Amino acid sequence: MTVTDLAARLSRLEQWRAARWRDDDLYKKLPLIGERNLVEPTVVSILRYFLRPGDVAFDIGSQAGHVVQAMSGLVGPKGLVVAFEASVRTARKLLINITDANLRNVELVHSAVCDTGGQRLKLFLHNSQNNDSLFPKDVSSNSAFSENRYVYVDTIAIDDYCEKWQIIPRLLKLDIEGAEFDALRGARRLLERHRPVLIIEDLDNDPRCFDLLASVGYRCFDLITLKPLTREDRLSSREANFLFVHKDESLPPIFAKEWIEESEISSQQLIAADRPGLRVSAPLKIHRNTRYVLTWNFDSSTSFDEVNAVIGAIDYKNEMLVRYQASLGLLKSHYTKMPFESDLDEEVRLFVLLGAQHADEALESVRVSRFS
Repeated sequence: MTVTDLAARLSRLEQWRAARWRDDDLYKKLPLIGERNLVEPTVVSILRYFLRPGDVAFDIGSQAGHVVQAMSGLVGPKGLVVAFEASVRTARKLLINITDANLRNVELVHSAVCDTGGQRLKLFLHNSQNNDSLFPKDVSSNSAFSENRYVYVDTIAIDDYCEKWQIIPRLLKLDIEGAEFDALRGARRLLERHRPVLIIEDLDNDPRCFDLLASVGYRCFDLITLKPLTREDRLSSREANFLFVHKDESLPPIFAKEWIEESEISSQQLIAADRPGLRVSAPLKIHRNTRYVLTWNFDSSTSFDEVNAVIGAIDYKNEMLVRYQASLGLLKSHYTKMPFESDLDEEVRLFVLLGAQHADEALESVRVSRFS
């Protein structure tokens, strides 16, 4: 595998993406058979430690359905995945993806999950279509939203849904753009009686979700390092997603493994490719069925926060093993750590692709760690 090969592979992937997806990430297709799921790697990588065939899982805020697809494969034909999606424009694409991927164990619920069911609330429309929200911050001054751009949606409470259909989810994932706390309030009976595992995206320094779950016996974990977090740890964390497991539940063996820092690669050790903005590491040996974490250290003073960036690892076939793609500012603030595993003993390369001249100066180093 050469740097030139990698640059060519990335170009082909971009051409394929342009042909297969629309510009907005909302419209991306689910992976085909044999393709890796490269969306939400932090969330998807943890699901297999908790979901088993026959389980019920709730994906609350499903967007295009990548987490739904991962859940569907894990719970199998005798299990059930319920995909809750409030946005009509997102739900429409989600239904197409569920149908195209033949996910027969998935049920789509087009409602906004909230603390009380049976209401009709305003869902404010985000410019990107991915982030429509019941509770956007300060609509009047937020350029991504407008007070005049909204639709009405029906609400549903998780407790009501579970009692109506007599189902008990093993795991819930919540990513509903600021409505997570209200959704938890509407699931209080479920949390107290059945104690499902929860994965929550909670970008802000808001302790309400942590406090509510702590009051019913839940512990919080970093979703990447799998280490327990105190309330202060949680509020100071820059990560976007958090794991909550009840104190009476035994943890999978991976949680007992040691966190070992293997190596650190400085930006000067990355090799410049023919393609501008692309830098690649020398091959790194990894072991199969081992959880690795890449920690990307960016210069906090850089002026390239609006630049589009792609970071990740590529395998021996020049195919993506894992990647994040977002603005550099978003990666720096919430997505600096990247977990991944491989089914093989193989050599991989790390890469960073930044879409501006001299933007590669923003990366200081990449640290490679593993669980052992």
